[in-house]
Amino acid sequence: MPFAMRAFRSPLLLRLALVAAPFLACDAASHDTDPDEEDVLTIRSTFSCQSAVMSGIGGGRNGTLADGDCRNHGDGPFIDYVGFRIPQGEHRNIRLSLSSTAFDPYLVLFNGTGGTLAQHDDISYPSNLNARIEMPNLAAGLYVVGVRPAVNGQSGAYDLSIETYSTAQAPPPSGEGQ
Repeated sequence: MPFAMRAFRSPLLLRLALVAAPFLACDAASHDTDPDEEDVLTIRSTFSCQSAVMSGIGGGRNGTLADGDCRNHGDGPFIDYVGFRIPQGEHRNIRLSLSSTAFDPYLVLFNGTGGTLAQHDDISYPSNLNARIEMPNLAAGLYVVGVRPAVNGQSGAYDLSIETYSTAQAPPPSGEGQ
């Protein structure tokens, strides 16, 4: 008698084990997912948007807002969600920059649970309609950038950058340059 048959003295138990084995292996493998994949799933679930992506700090995304993209609050402007992660035990000064020649860019920074941390429309209206957010000393964790137009109905190509900056490059203290 083959080993498998001896181990499962009943043919019914053997059949159940053979049928269940692929599902058990698949389930075990699903727990070894890439951290970026887990973050993307978290973002998609939190914001009810299946087109969310991850980006590294020091990187960014060249994207397009268009028909078929997620909508802000269901029927609002098109919005893309781009996540990034600050590693455990670290703090970073983060600068987000969004530019577009097709629409008036609007940036929103969310924490990993969907809470709004900051938002920005125009760097210098009306001469520079691009958007920028500078957040000093962000703690470790998942963050999500919302890329959208300032006006509902606008769409087109954009460039998003996610960078760190040193305190020497921080924005001027309040009162200067205003």
